[in-house]
Amino acid sequence: MKLARAVYMAMFMLLLFLLSFILSGNKANSQELYVTSFNSSQVLRYNGATGAFTDAFVTAGSGGLDAPFGLVFGPDGNLYVASANNDQVLRYNGATGAFIDAFASGGGLDSPTGLVFGPDGNLYVASVDNDQVLRYNGATGTFIDAFVTGGSGGLDAPIDLVFGPDGNLYIASANNDQVLRYNGATGAFIDAFASGGGLDEPVFLVFRDSKLTRNIPTLSEWGLIAMASILGIVGFMVLRKRNAAA
Repeated sequence: MKLARAVYMAMFMLLLFLLSFILSGNKANSQELYVTSFNSSQVLRYNGATGAFTDAFVTAGSGGLDAPFGLVFGPDGNLYVASANNDQVLRYNGATGAFIDAFASGGGLDSPTGLVFGPDGNLYVASVDNDQVLRYNGATGTFIDAFVTGGSGGLDAPIDLVFGPDGNLYIASANNDQVLRYNGATGAFIDAFASGGGLDEPVFLVFRDSKLTRNIPTLSEWGLIAMASILGIVGFMVLRKRNAAA
């Protein structure tokens, strides 16, 4: 009887440990800062806790990288970098930094700057020299359309873009000192959302929203949760059966 209770308690503690680890997030992976180095055509990596230099995660010119601007980790875990001087979005292995492919190009892409994966899983790219936001298939990189057409709503030199908590798309329009808002489903212009207060050539945008940044378990982490839950249930059933037999 005592042995059965001990086994059950051990399984229960394992479950609690796994859950606390998952909910706290994988700190080893989250504490890394990746920075595009425009003039040296690299992506550098720094310790996210101390700021100490780690390495050149993407080495100079890798895969044709030329004047990197925006960068984002995609749903597949790989790193996507806007290569401004050759009008491409390049993809690199998210663990090693090795070049994979020229993921997205064409469709009129001219000096890409900001990148974001949308709620639909597709890739949205600011094309600064023709005042558009182009949309590419998030899995294949195939050009879909000009999601925000040239100059829509007064868009002039779009630099960065972000989907807001309301699901709409916000774009920094550098040459007219505004943040413009567009329908997140259709790309239709809504309004000049933010301006004034001394805003002069807006460049980058970010919404701070805990709902958007909370840790969500990955598929493998859900597997650990399921395994721990099964162990806990089995232990409980064994203990119950022992109690009934006694």
